[in-house]
Amino acid sequence: MSSDKQPQGMATEGVPQGPEIKDKAQGKVCIVTGGDSGIGRSVAAMFARESAKCVAIVYLDKEQKVVSKHGRIDVLVNNAAVQHTVPSVTETETARLENTFQTNILSMFYLAKYAVPHMPRGSAIVNSTSVVAYYGSGSLLEYGSTKGAIVGFTRSLASQLAPKGIRVNAVAPGPIVTPLNPATREQKNLEGWYAKLPPLGRLGQDSSYMSGQVLHPNGGTVING
Repeated sequence: MSSDKQPQGMATEGVPQGPEIKDKAQGKVCIVTGGDSGIGRSVAAMFARESAKCVAIVYLDKEQKVVSKHGRIDVLVNNAAVQHTVPSVTETETARLENTFQTNILSMFYLAKYAVPHMPRGSAIVNSTSVVAYYGSGSLLEYGSTKGAIVGFTRSLASQLAPKGIRVNAVAPGPIVTPLNPATREQKNLEGWYAKLPPLGRLGQDSSYMSGQVLHPNGGTVING
């Protein structure tokens, strides 16, 4: 029996056969911030596997070098973030608060400001927010506030850039296996955090952590909550 024989009942005659689903980022110039570890590192590795022309793991001062070398930016992934536990609002420290907002949300404004002029129609921006933006966290007051701001930023920027053909979306992951969480929590607090895992009972890895979600690939018609 020929190995390429189609299963019975599957009509393929006359149906256009597309290219193999691989190298989806071939030739694309991609910028990923916060790509030195965790989610950002995985995203950068994924782009590399999909044959991206450039995967730049950057801070703000590196973006112009990417544009100068490649002439455009096809994908901007705003992922860089810092996280600090703050038991009480009375313990807010100005320097730490400003650094958290500068890193987590203000950097996205500046990256978009300087990237958009070099982004062709069909390009995309992806912002990393957090499930904390939706349910809140008493111990992550500063971090959670920035993640909520990212949701509003994403929706407004998506509306603004739609006429240019630039898509803007965000991802709001729950607890994921990354170095960020254990690095920003004391051991006793980390154990308590693990005890309050989501209904699946574990930390997230890849798409096997997706459950009960409704995605809306609708061209921006409905901007969901």
